[in-house]
Amino acid sequence: MFNVLRRTSVIGLDRPHGPRSLPVSARVRVTSAKGDLPTHVLAIRGGLPGEQDMLDGNELKSESGPSVAQYTAVHALALAVYAPLLGALPPSDPSAQLPDSWTPGDDAELMLPVVVLRVPSPATFGLLLSVLYSQRFDNFVKTLLGIPLILPDPSKPQSRTSLFTQSVFTSLLSPLSELPPTKNDSDTDTETEMDVEEGASLCAARLSKRISNVSRLVALGYTSSTHDTSDAAHALIKRSRLVQAFAANARVLGVCDLGLWGAIDVAWAVLLGAIGVCAGGLSPTAMGVAEPLLRRADAREA
Repeated sequence: MFNVLRRTSVIGLDRPHGPRSLPVSARVRVTSAKGDLPTHVLAIRGGLPGEQDMLDGNELKSESGPSVAQYTAVHALALAVYAPLLGALPPSDPSAQLPDSWTPGDDAELMLPVVVLRVPSPATFGLLLSVLYSQRFDNFVKTLLGIPLILPDPSKPQSRTSLFTQSVFTSLLSPLSELPPTKNDSDTDTETEMDVEEGASLCAARLSKRISNVSRLVALGYTSSTHDTSDAAHALIKRSRLVQAFAANARVLGVCDLGLWGAIDVAWAVLLGAIGVCAGGLSPTAMGVAEPLLRRADAREA
């Protein structure tokens, strides 16, 4: 479904009540449609007073003055699963509009009903939609933390930065069972005999330690790029506002995906920890966490 949305564009709006009114339907073009066709178009508007965006306080305006909406195609089934508070959508059958000669893979032009949706942060709604469709919570955490993973060039050795950032996210997102025991952990044979409560406590301790380490690494990454702990702290606070705005959108829609909320919790904890590290200055401990990863990166380059 998500691949279909990425190939869908809104090419026209039907405004029967005047040029400044909200459209009742939208014409969309789907390029090389090989999956389920979109059923509706959402008109995303700000839900705060003055239609401001929670992320930055800005209001989307057209050149003539009034606020405008963002239009995005969606599937009714996906929204029914992931956004139960949205309510029932008007009926729509895009397949009935296809000509008899149409075959999967051809382009398609459809007229879809428009549904107005007010959210706290229109600017982050596209990210929410992509996460719900793709279920790629690892990429989602990377986006929230704001440290890009540099894709390696097959013709060149991986850079030190690329290997370092990959190490950060691998250490954060790999299964807890793959973590080496902490200093207070018992050996493997004893762990297998632990009851459920002790096992959960061990996982929580491991996750807490991992988040603490990654917070230092993220703080180090921001400080390295800004060359100033104060600027790094401000940049991290801005990322935390992104997490808040994203979570507000998810709450409005009633999203109850445990994976998504778990990713939000992890990113929030890492960002708060990184802000604390920057506010207190990067300690030798932070450098001690990062140096082994950097040494391994250098070794791989050699």
